[in-house]
Amino acid sequence: MGKLISPLFTTWPWAKWSEEREVEIALRDGNKVWTWAEVSIQVNRYANGLIQQGVKRDDVVVGVAKSGVDLIWLQLASIRIGARFSAINPKTPKAQLHQLVTSISAQHMWFGEGQESISGTWHHLQLINAEYSAIAATWQPNRLATLTFTSGSTGLPKAVAHSINNHLYSAAGLLSTMEFDNCDSWLLSLPLFHVSGLAIVWRWLLTGATIVMPTEDGLLNDLCGVTHASLVPTQLQRILDSGDASRLALKRVLLGGAVIPTELTDAARENGIECWLGYGMTEMASTVTAKLADGEPGVGNVLHYRELRIEKGEVLVRGE
Repeated sequence: MGKLISPLFTTWPWAKWSEEREVEIALRDGNKVWTWAEVSIQVNRYANGLIQQGVKRDDVVVGVAKSGVDLIWLQLASIRIGARFSAINPKTPKAQLHQLVTSISAQHMWFGEGQESISGTWHHLQLINAEYSAIAATWQPNRLATLTFTSGSTGLPKAVAHSINNHLYSAAGLLSTMEFDNCDSWLLSLPLFHVSGLAIVWRWLLTGATIVMPTEDGLLNDLCGVTHASLVPTQLQRILDSGDASRLALKRVLLGGAVIPTELTDAARENGIECWLGYGMTEMASTVTAKLADGEPGVGNVLHYRELRIEKGEVLVRGE
């Protein structure tokens, strides 16, 4: 197995990188970029905006929107003040949305651009970039930070609760095997209401690299400017079929969500793209096993900070 990566921080990740990599690009959204120093300031400003609207520690803040930079600000600002963040699929029917929000006792909701709001006992938030001032909540990595709904095939999806450390250890587990450092960039190619999308954010925060927002220009264009992406096999197949793979800066792809044909990963390798196969689950804050695509069956080895055992024919997993 690869080298052990420490997920231990003594302060908020963006505050750490703001001190160590002040002017390096942290976030890119189309033509707009933010350095780590700017990300740190923005998070505090949006956090103050939430406080001004009555959001308190342990409150549940729900974001209903397509993945984009505003949802990133909402997530980090919520966590910064000790609240819990939950993103919900914007295509969720109103009646089910009402049930989901009620099931996690949400106090506040934010609806992205073009999203129709729903009424209830919760307070409707705005994203306010307020003046910077000190925030009381301290760095406590074991505090509950996110609630992510499982895409359960039957019944109402259930919310899985994770702390900051759950996310950081999950990220460290994968990155102990798959290389991703502060010179790299990862496209937020999956939605934040899915644990695989959320995991991209925490890999970014763990390493102090660059996260890149998707644009309206399509996946192929978005992949031209990044080194890493999380994709499902059909997305990768379409890119290779387009004949434009040579334009890509892509070095590594994490594939999951379906059976992955060897022909696909071989073709990607010929185009200079290293493919990684992973298996994960919402309850484990994402990846449990992973390996470099090698044509052999299986979804890899158990990652650092994860444990697996077989008991009475059941596969049991747990993590830090």
